[in-house]
Amino acid sequence: QAIADSLQAMFGTPDEPFFVPVEGLSDLLEVRHLGQAAGPVSSDEYGNGQGLFRQHCVHCHGVTGNGRGPTAAFLNPYPRDFSMGKFKFTSTPVGVKPTTEDLRRILMNGVAGTSMPSFALLSEGEIEALIDYVKYLSVRGEVERQLMIQSNDFDFQTEDGATDEEGVASFTASDFLVGEVLTDVVDIWLMADEMATAVPERPEKFDRFSESFDAAELAASVDRGRKLYFSNEAQCVKCHGPSQLGDGQTNDYDDWTKEFFDWKQSDNESFAPMMKAYLALGGLKPRNILPRNLRKGVYRGGRRPVDLYWRIHNGIDGSGMPESNKAALNEDDL
Repeated sequence: QAIADSLQAMFGTPDEPFFVPVEGLSDLLEVRHLGQAAGPVSSDEYGNGQGLFRQHCVHCHGVTGNGRGPTAAFLNPYPRDFSMGKFKFTSTPVGVKPTTEDLRRILMNGVAGTSMPSFALLSEGEIEALIDYVKYLSVRGEVERQLMIQSNDFDFQTEDGATDEEGVASFTASDFLVGEVLTDVVDIWLMADEMATAVPERPEKFDRFSESFDAAELAASVDRGRKLYFSNEAQCVKCHGPSQLGDGQTNDYDDWTKEFFDWKQSDNESFAPMMKAYLALGGLKPRNILPRNLRKGVYRGGRRPVDLYWRIHNGIDGSGMPESNKAALNEDDL
């Protein structure tokens, strides 16, 4: 209950959201956008849409953004749980938050091969409001998780400077919640832009529309890529399979379900009771995460060369797709 009360004090409610002022907040999001995205579906005095998240997103992602909306159980893959602060298809490496442009790209393009549609028909202002609201829900969720993890280590009901019987310093609610937890989460989000991976220019000799195009050079590059695919350095074949059908491994799970229990231990005697407890707590039945079938031509993060470069260079957060082995692969290899 203390955690629930603290979250409401910092973030308000789904109908009346707000954000406790912290350093860097204005660089992260515009608080005025939260009122436009949250709350019941309606329109303001000028006819601008209100309650955008509830109108377009909540049935999949849930009111708190935990990925468990009323239709979530019927979708494959499940909708994203924003509360973990992990987003798959970004210009930043694994472990780094998405940039604003990354979130905009997903909203505008949707995610191919999933139930996430394009919202390109929304106005620019509505897109901006939804981007900021997704950031808000993610920060709120990450703070909630941190409070759960740290609740046994801190007593944030006591006065400044007080210590418990074992001499462990405790904090007031403001010191701990805002000065420690919330500020740390916001700071990590603020690092995203500077951590985005720069993409080198594609050589003109590989551009079919360039006067410098060299078909033989392109064919040689494709052949070199094939050899790297099967190599110990790149290890693409390990997951995507020798025929690129995505059948190299079929029994792994993504981070969203591994957090509670390693479901690969299906032969463990604790598997059945843990699954029962997980589902009773509202978890969605874990599904295997399968590597992309490269022969289908469906790429969830986009199929442009720049999108493929980011996936190979950065990896895919929350999945088994790792960052490229920088010690074994150089820029030309990528």
